[in-house]
Amino acid sequence: MTMRPRMPTTLALLLVALAPAGARAERYFRGLVLYQQDCTSCHSLGWKTPGPPEHARLDLTRVIDRRNDASLRKWLEDPTREKRDTGCIHHALSSEQIDDLIRFFHIRAVDPPLPTKAKTRAKANRKGGAR
Repeated sequence: MTMRPRMPTTLALLLVALAPAGARAERYFRGLVLYQQDCTSCHSLGWKTPGPPEHARLDLTRVIDRRNDASLRKWLEDPTREKRDTGCIHHALSSEQIDDLIRFFHIRAVDPPLPTKAKTRAKANRKGGAR
């Protein structure tokens, strides 16, 4: 009988814990690429609050406040079904691509992530620690 080396339990748990974060980040970046390819010619996007106004561009930063996920999904599947005279024309999106865009919009509707040093400093300041 041959014995296979076993992965330490803590390492296995660590890999399982990190997988969802990596998947979420991947989904965000796929949504970002789709947004850049299909939406930037007509829309702008900020972090949490709308970006500076841009000529004739509808801001999508808080789109999730105006539409729930199901409504946003229907719009992304076929904008002309929702509004015949819409100027929102894009290539057909798969269900996964729509999921990626919705996830992207949810993330952009909150504060942008801080760099690691800034996070540590902000946490210390909240606790009344180092300046």
